[in-house]
Amino acid sequence: MLAYNNNFPDEHTAIMFMLYYMDKKALVWRTEFMAAYTVSGQGIYLGTMDNFLAALDLAFQPFDMEGDTLQQLHALKQLSRPVDKYVSEFRVFAIRAGLTDVSQLIHLFRQGLDPDITIQAIR
Repeated sequence: MLAYNNNFPDEHTAIMFMLYYMDKKALVWRTEFMAAYTVSGQGIYLGTMDNFLAALDLAFQPFDMEGDTLQQLHALKQLSRPVDKYVSEFRVFAIRAGLTDVSQLIHLFRQGLDPDITIQAIR
């Protein structure tokens, strides 16, 4: 982790830094996480950065990330944005959704394009 390597003396300090800045919904998770890693009479041992990041992912990533991303992809529209911005966002969603079927990708891409651009592409 770049921030850990450059700014903190060890993983424990880096994890404590991240925990300190959690608020709102993450505050409840932080409290539970800290309680789970407090060793009676010995303080807090937070484990490794990899374990901490895995716990964060487990707690905060969507239950069905591919399915959620697929829904976002279906709803994605170019609107008044430049085509290159639409293409970039479409690519990110397609990768996250795990789509590899070219015909499905083309269909979804065309669905989200501005109708004027679609008409120009056909001509």
